[in-house]
This record gives sequence, C-alpha cells and structure tokens, in this order.
Amino acid sequence: MSKTTTNKTYVCDVIHDEETGDQILQFPEELTEQCDWRVGDTLSFKTTPEGVVITNLDWKKRSKRAKLLKGKKNAI
Repeated sequence: MSKTTTNKTYVCDVIHDEETGDQILQFPEELTEQCDWRVGDTLSFKTTPEGVVITNLDWKKRSKRAKLLKGKKNAI
C-alpha cells in the first residue's frame, strides 16, 4: 500500500543547525500525520519534472512488523 498526496502544495521550512552545519527540512505536521512519517524514519527524495517524490523507506518494514504482531495476537 502506498500513500500518495496529490493536488496539495506544502511549504517546508529549512532550519540550519549551527552545531553540525546540517540543513534540516521541517515538514508540516499535517503532512507527517497523513503520510504516517515518524521521527527517525528514513526518507528517499527523487526529483521529477512534476516535483519531488518522497518515499518513506521505513514504512514498509513497519507495516510488515505490524502484520506479524497482529498474527501473533490472533494465535494466542
């Protein structure tokens, strides 16, 4: 299952971390909730002519883990 957000534009702030020099994208809470993104998730960014495609690389693993746990609950 994939989660796709279309026809909506989000604006993200870029925060500069003075200690590390990193540039950090701060996503709107509405977007992170809609996409089920969590702190620590690994995101992949791909630029296309239409915009940027962001894929959560941890979402699939989390979904598989939830299914396994659900199966174990039903077995008890």
